[in-house]
Amino acid sequence: HIVTMSGDQGTRFGDSVATTTDGRQIAIGAPLAESNSINNVGKVYVYDRDVQRFQQTEADNVTFTVDQTPQGKAHVYVNGVYQQDSTEFINGTYTISSKTVTLATAPKLGDFVEIETNNVQLVSEIDMDNANYSAGFGKSVAMCPVNCSVYAGAPTSTEDDLVEVGSVTRA
Repeated sequence: HIVTMSGDQGTRFGDSVATTTDGRQIAIGAPLAESNSINNVGKVYVYDRDVQRFQQTEADNVTFTVDQTPQGKAHVYVNGVYQQDSTEFINGTYTISSKTVTLATAPKLGDFVEIETNNVQLVSEIDMDNANYSAGFGKSVAMCPVNCSVYAGAPTSTEDDLVEVGSVTRA
């Protein structure tokens, strides 16, 4: 199953894409989007890919039910370790039916089970400070290596009356 996000016509949504190291947050540049009521400034959209986290509180519990129906293949982790789907691997460590994941072995008390449902939702829109027409904000997007910040380039922005000097914004 493929998840597609799209922007408004003419914005060049997807001109640049960056993700956090775990792929759970996605920043997408749209360098021709309207921003702060100015045409063709650009904008960066930040999406979260849904992950539901459970802590094992009952000694023999092996079932975990997520709130949202998984889109495509759900990935399951126990304490950060990827688990293998029994439908794809001999001796797999979990099965999934609708919204419920059943582990082959109960995690220890206090362990964490994370289930990636791959549902995406918009969580933030980043606008350019000192927005100016045709800045190209979002033409390039990068994430900090430790997932602390989003960096967005505006290669054709005008600053202090200097035309197309470019700028980078950290958000």
